[in-house]
Amino acid sequence: AGVSPGPARPLRECSCHAKRPLRCLRKVRAGANAKAGGLTGMARVMENRRSHRGLVLVVDDEDDIRWCLSAALTLEGYEVLEAANGHEALARIADRRPDLVISDVLMPRLNGQEMCRRLRNDPATRHIPIVLFSALEPSELPGACGDSYIRKPGDISYLLAEIARLLAHH
Repeated sequence: AGVSPGPARPLRECSCHAKRPLRCLRKVRAGANAKAGGLTGMARVMENRRSHRGLVLVVDDEDDIRWCLSAALTLEGYEVLEAANGHEALARIADRRPDLVISDVLMPRLNGQEMCRRLRNDPATRHIPIVLFSALEPSELPGACGDSYIRKPGDISYLLAEIARLLAHH
């Protein structure tokens, strides 16, 4: 089973991810290792792969954000696909249907809102839960079609709890 999200912790910048909104994954790994009884990061990943919690597609045009989210989700036992924009995401979904999508809104080529609309208009994908993860204010997203919205910078613990909640109700 995965590590419970625990109490909310604020995200903060650190020397290894300067100017990035996500908290350093060294701290996430340390917390996961402590909760796992001292397992190393790789042992934790291998343990979680055996207890697969679902397939999550992470869509963001910033490589560092995709990497951080993917690493955190992998540590929690999720299998992760990545895409840098909405077009790539739709192609990944056509190849392999995820259990949940986390998407930025402002991206080149095809933004998160339009990708979300296309998924909702397709009977084969309209059931997939979508978390919009963006720096925009909710008021700047009229007609948002996601199932949940988390504003960047966000709390990774809250994001993980929201993913678990959406998948439990799916």
